Amino acid sequence: MNDKTELTEEDKSLLLNHDYDGIQEFDYPLPNWWKLSFVLTVIFSVPYAIYYLAMGGPTLNDELIQDMASLNKVRTAYAVKMAKFDTDAYSAFEGPEGIALGAVVYEDNCLSCHEEKGKGDIGPNLTDAYWIHAKGTASTVYEVVLNGREDKGMPTWKEDLTKDEILQVVSYLMSIKNTNVEGGKEQQGLLIK
Repeated sequence: MNDKTELTEEDKSLLLNHDYDGIQEFDYPLPNWWKLSFVLTVIFSVPYAIYYLAMGGPTLNDELIQDMASLNKVRTAYAVKMAKFDTDAYSAFEGPEGIALGAVVYEDNCLSCHEEKGKGDIGPNLTDAYWIHAKGTASTVYEVVLNGREDKGMPTWKEDLTKDEILQVVSYLMSIKNTNVEGGKEQQGLLIK
């Protein structure tokens, strides 16, 4: 401590009786707010421990099970909503604007397997009248896009696309059906007229 520093009597009473390399320290008491928060924490811990340890309060596993049940309800409701082909919602996308939106969804997600304009590559030709899984109607195409066909390499899109995006791409597919794009893949499936 510097010899020129003058200490009050109160400071002298708080000065600890040790010296480390010429450094002395004060023993100031903890602030009252800190002491109060500590006391409140200890008081709170008593009923908390009684509730969770003695009275059978829910464990973390119990809370996880409840949360997962709630999540599964939401997922089920969403799956039910997605599974239904909504004719009214689809009709909103049947015009040129909806088809244009569907073309964008197609380019972002379907182009790699079905090629430009739906002529087919890994996936089948979507511009002819032959269908492997769908029956050439908007509702059956919707179901195939929604659920995919894992056995044929068609991924499910219900978790990656919104219902509107699926309806838009279905509208686009209906617009290119029977256009028989030049250079398209050979016919696969059944002829649907």
